[in-house]
Amino acid sequence: MVHQYQGGHRAPVDCPPVDWWLFLFPDGIDWAALDEEPVHALIGHVGRRPYREDLGGLMLNVWSLTSAIVMAVGDARPVSRMGRVDAARYLNRIAAEYLEKRS
Repeated sequence: MVHQYQGGHRAPVDCPPVDWWLFLFPDGIDWAALDEEPVHALIGHVGRRPYREDLGGLMLNVWSLTSAIVMAVGDARPVSRMGRVDAARYLNRIAAEYLEKRS
């Protein structure tokens, strides 16, 4: 997850209140993973308000959803090779199922 790089800045978003970004690396990249394995996908989200202004609010829920998606996927190698549209649709289905269970 790349959310920590928004810092303390407000950001314009195209799909308020949060834009989601998906970066795919079919061959893997060195992202200093805890297991020292190559990283094949990164999910980022940018909110209109930075995290520190929103502690316990929307962005915490966004982070929770992102974590659930990452846990559901497990190995991101197959996702990284789906192509951007198919990968986004696949992850959106996981997100929708998670949100449906929570409601």
